[in-house]
Amino acid sequence: MGGQSDRTFWARRLARNDWLGLHLTLAVLLFLGLLGCFGVLALKVDGPQPPDVDQRIYERLREHREASPATRGLFLHLTDAGTSRFVTPIVLAVAVLPVWKRRYAFTAVWVLAIAMAPLVNSEVKQIFQRARPVGIDPLAPEKSYSFPSGHSMEAIVAYGMVGYLLVVTLPRRRWWRPAVVGGLILLIMTIGFSRMYLSAHWFTDVLGGFALGAAWSAFWIAVLECGRRRSIDRLARSRELTAIQT
Repeated sequence: MGGQSDRTFWARRLARNDWLGLHLTLAVLLFLGLLGCFGVLALKVDGPQPPDVDQRIYERLREHREASPATRGLFLHLTDAGTSRFVTPIVLAVAVLPVWKRRYAFTAVWVLAIAMAPLVNSEVKQIFQRARPVGIDPLAPEKSYSFPSGHSMEAIVAYGMVGYLLVVTLPRRRWWRPAVVGGLILLIMTIGFSRMYLSAHWFTDVLGGFALGAAWSAFWIAVLECGRRRSIDRLARSRELTAIQT
């Protein structure tokens, strides 16, 4: 009896069409894997001196920044794409899509996931209290701790959730989904690189922000997908029942 129950449980966890099926299993595994990566990075930065890879990348990028004012100016503008004053209008504009379709609970959870990311990042920074690089660009001043990078975490959460919402909300097209996802990934990576280029963060800070932000996104996308798929399943069953009755 117990063996049959176990087989049924795992069959549902691996079912493609079940609202608690394969997508949830993969999301949980991804969430745990990303948290593990963050833990490895946290152990790596827990020391009085930055790892050698941090120091080497810091020196190389600082030298390049001092020798190239034009590139420095470009990254000073690009790094703002990871700030709330840039992200908030985009999030609010995209949130119109599910509101227009009257998916209010979905929209509330989606916005909540993005809004809570900076708070999570701030609390995690307080745990590690890692100092920032000493040569931070004077035009990109920061007062908070360094690990994990807030810009990197918030960028991957905000733009990742925006990408997810666009993919599941807008009509399907052959070309636009890869274009949107690819463009958002490029933007996220550019924001992370800008933090290192301006000496606002160490390399491991950016990786930590990406890992924690991706884990946070994976968790909330799993929650949203379960709710979305359950609604679709209920609607399909309701239509079947109506068709039978008529």
